[in-house]
Amino acid sequence: MSFFSMGDGTHRIPKELYAINRKKLVDNLNKEKKFENYAVFLEGGKSTTRYDSDHEPIFRQESYFHYLFGVREPDFSGLIIKNGSTVCTCLFMPKLPDSYGTCPTYVFVIIWYLYLAMIILHILYQPPSWVK
Repeated sequence: MSFFSMGDGTHRIPKELYAINRKKLVDNLNKEKKFENYAVFLEGGKSTTRYDSDHEPIFRQESYFHYLFGVREPDFSGLIIKNGSTVCTCLFMPKLPDSYGTCPTYVFVIIWYLYLAMIILHILYQPPSWVK
């Protein structure tokens, strides 16, 4: 069983809890009955530096983002898409420079925001066959 933990001797939170939290959000949005199809895009907390120095203040993730996705690291984004009765969740990691890689290795780039917008529009207005 996978879980979220801040280290030895701390409480272990099962990862399934975050899926339950996202379901609560979707259920509450469905109660409004304003939209049959929708997308919720959430940005987590941003990493910052102090003025022009390389000092990074201690980062604390935005509470609602952590509640829904269980991510503590900065610069992540999340997407919840509802199309009819199908709900999809995506988590987007930040584009990191090559210097973050250990040894000379390739750092994976997940997606650009423009590409993200195209995916949202495609799923909402031209859903793939597996969504129907």
